[in-house]
Amino acid sequence: MLPAHSPSTRSSDAAPWIAGLSLGGGVIGLAIGSTGLLCASALILGVVIGSIAQARRFAGPMEALGDHGAALAQQITDGRAEQATLTLTRDAVFDALGEGVIVVDSHGAPQVVNSAAGALLAVPLERARPREWAARCGFRASPEDDETLPPEDVALIAALGGGEPARQELFIRNEGRPEGLWLAVTASPIRGPDGELRGGVVVLRDISSQRTAEISTRMLQEVHHRVKNNLQVVQGLLDLQARRIADPTAVSALRESRSRIRAMASMHEQLYRDPGEEGLDFRAWLERMIGDVRQGYDIDPSRISLELEADPVKLSMDVSVPTGLAVHELVTNALQHAFPGGRTGKVRVTLRSDGDFHEISVADDGAGLPAGMDFRRSRSLGLHLVVGLVRQIRGVLSCVSEGGTDFRISFRDNRGGPKPMRQG
Repeated sequence: MLPAHSPSTRSSDAAPWIAGLSLGGGVIGLAIGSTGLLCASALILGVVIGSIAQARRFAGPMEALGDHGAALAQQITDGRAEQATLTLTRDAVFDALGEGVIVVDSHGAPQVVNSAAGALLAVPLERARPREWAARCGFRASPEDDETLPPEDVALIAALGGGEPARQELFIRNEGRPEGLWLAVTASPIRGPDGELRGGVVVLRDISSQRTAEISTRMLQEVHHRVKNNLQVVQGLLDLQARRIADPTAVSALRESRSRIRAMASMHEQLYRDPGEEGLDFRAWLERMIGDVRQGYDIDPSRISLELEADPVKLSMDVSVPTGLAVHELVTNALQHAFPGGRTGKVRVTLRSDGDFHEISVADDGAGLPAGMDFRRSRSLGLHLVVGLVRQIRGVLSCVSEGGTDFRISFRDNRGGPKPMRQG
């Protein structure tokens, strides 16, 4: 705790400053009695709790108040401020608050700076007016800025001068905190019943972890965006090459390679548009992949139908890429080989998830595998890739060929903790 004045000085000045304060339209109607400074401290706490509530409206959920602070706030609400403040000293009350708190008088001079605020700012504020805080604390718009912000660019200064409550995210760096940190700063003026400015409250919250996570997400988005763009360039090159080749076998091989690249590119595009650490929305990707395959292979829906039934789930990137490519190979393999001679039929993709265990089925009602064929030893490039990709995710690949073909991939994804997605 960094009090700005001695207790004796504070006691004589507290009553006229605290009595009948209002914050955000609500009047603090408790009078100061014989308990003097202790009761005044309780009233200040009521104002601070109201300010923290305003900060939450600006910044969303914040850390809960400490047990002592919350219990005392309820006692104040019940009109038992005198009894409550006798159980806790002024310093203990304010130090019980989870956020940094600074209370200033009508001139902007700090009256209370709790321990959390002192630790966050790492510089003394005694006798410093809000206009001096920017330089003293080292308020900056970003870590890259060498110069501190001018006072007119610091929102809390206008708020403490009688303006509207304000919230601003600031980066601070000073001699006491050379590494710097991000703060969410919320400032609220305090007015008496007559509307006259009596002081103000500043609430500080460390948001460095949040800002670091946001920067990491943006960087990851940029990586996915660039990978997607590069893969699209490769797709274009394969298209150009295919147009210059007359051999239908070679053209077919290039088309298959292009389809595989397109499947990978769509994963990176989806991750770019929906960033986050949880992974890839695999059901959404399956829907898009099936649409791309239907278009790329010019499938007549009246002859061959493509169906999808999938649980909503997110898979980690380590698992989603090889799994997605394996499913893509099985779908295209069924379209190319299961329905010879214009035969009609259906290809159905099913995804079932239970916690971190997942099973994907690619089934068709076509011609089935040749009798005695071991798919694990097939010379087909597609099946060879599927076997290798399933091995990469440490999954199990099985196949039943009765009245068609049903390939199943069973695997676990506990790297990065994939979670079933919430419905609705």
